[in-house]
Amino acid sequence: MADKPHFFISRAGEDAEYAKWMAEVLEAEGYTTILQDLDFQAGDSFIRRMNEALSAAEQVIALLSPAYLAKDFTRMEFYSALATHGIGTKRRLIPVSIAACEIPPVMNHIIYIDLAGKDRAAAREKLLAGIRPESRRAPDRPRIAIAKLPTVDPTLLGRDAELAFLDRAWADPAANIVQIIAAGGTGKTALVDKWFRRHLGEATVFGWSFYSQGTSENRQTSSDPFFADILRFFKITVEPTASVYAKAEVLADHLRKERVLLLLDGCEPLQDAAGDMKDSALKALLQELATQNKGLVVCTTRVRINDVPDDPPRAQSIDLDNLDPVHGAEYLRHLGVEGTDEELREASAAYANHALALTLLGTYLVDFCDKDVRRRIEIPKLMVDELKAGAHARHVMAAYARMFEGRAELEILRGLAYFDRPAEPAALKLVLPAMPDLKYKAALKRLRSARLILTKDPSAPLDCHPLIREHFAAVMRETAPDAFRDGHSRLYEYYCK
Repeated sequence: MADKPHFFISRAGEDAEYAKWMAEVLEAEGYTTILQDLDFQAGDSFIRRMNEALSAAEQVIALLSPAYLAKDFTRMEFYSALATHGIGTKRRLIPVSIAACEIPPVMNHIIYIDLAGKDRAAAREKLLAGIRPESRRAPDRPRIAIAKLPTVDPTLLGRDAELAFLDRAWADPAANIVQIIAAGGTGKTALVDKWFRRHLGEATVFGWSFYSQGTSENRQTSSDPFFADILRFFKITVEPTASVYAKAEVLADHLRKERVLLLLDGCEPLQDAAGDMKDSALKALLQELATQNKGLVVCTTRVRINDVPDDPPRAQSIDLDNLDPVHGAEYLRHLGVEGTDEELREASAAYANHALALTLLGTYLVDFCDKDVRRRIEIPKLMVDELKAGAHARHVMAAYARMFEGRAELEILRGLAYFDRPAEPAALKLVLPAMPDLKYKAALKRLRSARLILTKDPSAPLDCHPLIREHFAAVMRETAPDAFRDGHSRLYEYYCK
């Protein structure tokens, strides 16, 4: 099964039952599929899931019928696959006619599978025959491993210059590493997420976020989980007694032979305050790859990685600034905030055009202030150092805390303050008051809608932006130090079992 492609099945609503049958046929043969009717759930963002499905699929099967060709959204899926199809050398798009219809002239050069009028047995045989010639995965077919990267909003505004910079680096054989440096909440991860999805299929992609290991200064972070995962992904065997340098060397040797886009998100937990890499293995790997590799390494960090100084085109960096007021205003309007262009620009500037602050401000205004940008004055400022990164985001978080006072949402945010990494459900419940399961799930959905958490699945580790964890941890330390210590004691006992 591992050597067979992954299909996205694009269909019109009228053809849903046929699409389900086709998914069953393909999966019985060992292929994997994604289909709206079987894989999208209530509460999901349709646009986000559709974009993810199209990005992840190696091949798109379009079920052509009169209904399919009459609908705008199915034609958009079709043209999106066609746009990346080129002249058909990679068979990205496989049209399948399931009912008599006029084939669009734009695809008259593409061979399609004609199942129109055939019974299920004959259709099954012809379908499998039509896709089988490409079912064998070539040894160098690009692979994708991005599950460890954070979930982000796909909306990205005002970053055209940075996207172009990354495109040039990716196209330049002499470019080996790019680090993106900015304060928390500026949009580093969102920039990388938007960019790399443009290049899926061009090379193997491996992504890793070090935030999953914690961000507190007193936490002993290590690159061991990263190396274990990436060596397993590339099927590289290393002796258990091998040194950290040996691991870095053997991985670097592989990445000099295979073109790989290596995405390392949130490197700062493995750096000291000055920016030097504390982790010897990761330091060795970055230095090796900065010298030579076949693909590109893209790192995001709050502090410049001193161990890999800029040396264009070999090693380069982007110092990511906040948005400008024009794009900040555009982003607020995208979130649903209403007001004149001037009012939105003023609101963006008042919050330092900080991406996370604007995200929280926009959702707060939509949720609690009738979408009116003028009502931002109802959010009082905190007595905090205005020069400290994230100060404006903390203003909005404090406003949310007031609105959620006495509710499960605030208890969950306070619970996340005990963690410096995604919180396991069982561990999180140790620091939460008892609450009905339905109430907990509803609170998660509400927090996700407000963009205060990144996931809403109660069975998965619960994550949020590091600035949100840091804010509520600081509040807990100041307002309830004894309770905060007691909670940490319970977690210490839990993890020591």
